[in-house]
Amino acid sequence: MNNRIKSLLIIMIIILFPFSIISNASIINHSIKQDIVYKNTNKEIYLGYAKIIGNGSNSTLQAVAENSLLVGIENKTNYVDFYINYDMNCSGDTDNGQIWLTVAINGQNMTPALATTFTNKNGTLKIADIQVNKHDSFQFIIEVIYANAIPFYTNQTLAIGAGVVSKSTKYFTDSNNPFYQIIDNLVNRFPFLEKILNQYYCN
Repeated sequence: MNNRIKSLLIIMIIILFPFSIISNASIINHSIKQDIVYKNTNKEIYLGYAKIIGNGSNSTLQAVAENSLLVGIENKTNYVDFYINYDMNCSGDTDNGQIWLTVAINGQNMTPALATTFTNKNGTLKIADIQVNKHDSFQFIIEVIYANAIPFYTNQTLAIGAGVVSKSTKYFTDSNNPFYQIIDNLVNRFPFLEKILNQYYCN
């Protein structure tokens, strides 16, 4: 009798052990997915740059916008971050520099972003977490303003750009080949593979 019980226990352990591994794996996988969801995985869209050099009575301003942008997204709807790089050097006693970034999606303005300083400042000006859909169009303006109080002096410039949101470019054009379809499906399901493929095909 004891031998039969032992045998049954061993059989139960052998049968249930794989299910236990699968169960634990699913719990671990779920926790990893939760961690990934809370990280910012937005697509970063570079729109251009702006620069200010001013000494109170004279200034040099730059606003350069990327144009005819084609932004590929994997899903029908994605969240993106629009950004520009900037550099401001205001060396006068009473001067100030301002850089504005305004983005409109399908003609609807998003809340603009502002960087300003009375001295020196550089970095990234960003409009984050903007929802876009395939076939959306977007326009943007980079405005650069420099002003000095004593003596009174002002200067400004701007640049305008535009782009379209589309489906992300596939790495393989032969859609009838099952192998290529599998690769495309993997890229759609696991976006990090896109970076690996980009490095492989661009090098």
